[in-house]
Amino acid sequence: MTGPSLIAAGLGFRLGEDATLGAEAAIRGADRVFHIVGDPATEAWIAGLNPRSETLRLPGGEGETPRPEKYAQMMAPVRAALQAGERVCVATCGHPGVLSDPSHAAAILARDMGAEARVLPGIGAEGRMFADLGLDPGETGWQAWDATDFLIHGR
Repeated sequence: MTGPSLIAAGLGFRLGEDATLGAEAAIRGADRVFHIVGDPATEAWIAGLNPRSETLRLPGGEGETPRPEKYAQMMAPVRAALQAGERVCVATCGHPGVLSDPSHAAAILARDMGAEARVLPGIGAEGRMFADLGLDPGETGWQAWDATDFLIHGR
């Protein structure tokens, strides 16, 4: 990629096991790395790959700021880096395309700004569950529901 660009990279869920070589290369090769991870060990691993890394997590508890406003705040440094012409990586736990609004927001922002944007898959919750439990969804089938849908719509 030349010029401003963004890669949303999934890191999976287990440090040292789930991150792909592509995700690691995206972190190493970025001018700036922004991450949303849940533990200090993963933050330290990212910083070891690229010292120009910082969290996108905002202070405060869940529910204090409406999600659209929270995502706009989170995307402000990403926007600034893209405007500066930088190669940006947004790293998240799991798969950046599954239940990861910040990853989607970052990719949309980059494309809206005329920058190239890619999403690198990571091992998601389903893949981790299949591996941990020894399940093969090809044998019996598989259905999944988002619990939030049940809470919001009273199903």
